[in-house]
Amino acid sequence: ASALERARERGADATVDLSADGDLAEAFEEAAGGGIDVIVDPLWGPPAVAAMQAAAPDGRFVHLGQSASPEATIPSGPVRGKTLTIVGHTSLNASRELKSAAYLKLVEHAAAGRLVLDTETFGLGEVTDAWQRQASFPYRKLVLSL
Repeated sequence: ASALERARERGADATVDLSADGDLAEAFEEAAGGGIDVIVDPLWGPPAVAAMQAAAPDGRFVHLGQSASPEATIPSGPVRGKTLTIVGHTSLNASRELKSAAYLKLVEHAAAGRLVLDTETFGLGEVTDAWQRQASFPYRKLVLSL
């Protein structure tokens, strides 16, 4: 299944194909049913700019990654015209206690079956295959089985 199909299977209200032709900001607004109040962006680059353009007035934009690009040229219009708030986030600054508590909560959800994680398992003798698979960014966690 594609990443978009997996997102829908797991409860996404809407998805947008970033590789499709057309105006990405319009696609975001159409998928959201109007301007977007809160944007949580792990991509940055052109998708981030399009998301800002699709923001609702007084919207909030949370930047937490750059998997699409490390740079973005942000036009003034969406920021000033919509009084958009842009907030950066990183877990690198979190305290050891906060990271520990978050990890324990994550493990709790995983143990209860509330966390779905795509995995692909390789035997120890297939470590070379697993390494090559990881290089292609497989959108899943690779597991070596002993």
